[in-house]
Amino acid sequence: MMPDYNVLPSDVEGLDVRLLLQTINARIEYLFDRDHVVGHAYFITEKPTLDYYIGVMQQRIIPLLQEYFYDNWESIELMLGGAGKNEKDKDFLIIKKTVSANQLFVHTTELPEYEKTRYTVQTNPTLKALTRIYKQNENADKQEEVE
Repeated sequence: MMPDYNVLPSDVEGLDVRLLLQTINARIEYLFDRDHVVGHAYFITEKPTLDYYIGVMQQRIIPLLQEYFYDNWESIELMLGGAGKNEKDKDFLIIKKTVSANQLFVHTTELPEYEKTRYTVQTNPTLKALTRIYKQNENADKQEEVE
C-alpha cells in the first residue's frame, strides 16, 4: 500500500506534514527505490504538534534512513536538506562535524593526516529544520510554474 498523503495535516504550527512526507518519499525513490518509501502511519497522531513530528523524524525516520542508506550520512544529509555545523545550529535535523586525529589523540605521528566527518542528530531542532526539507522543492515548483 502506497502512502496516502491526504490523511496527513497540511499545517501543524507552520509545518506542512503532507509536503514533508511527499518530499522525503520523492527523494527516497530517486536515491534508492520506490519500494522503500515511508508510509503515512509514522505521521498519524490524534494530537498533532510540532514536537510530535520532530520526535518522529529523530526517533523513526532518521534511523530508517540510516538503515536504507547503510549509514551513508551524505545521502541522509541530502534527504534532510543539509546539515548544521555545530550543536547551536538548531535549524537542521543533523549536525556535521569534521574531526582530525590531532583533536582526538596525543601522539598523532603514526596516524594518517586526514579528517573524518561525524554526524549526530540535533537534540532540539526548530521548525525550520523540518521545513527546510521541503522548502527547496516548493521553490523549484514555483520556478516551474513561471517557466
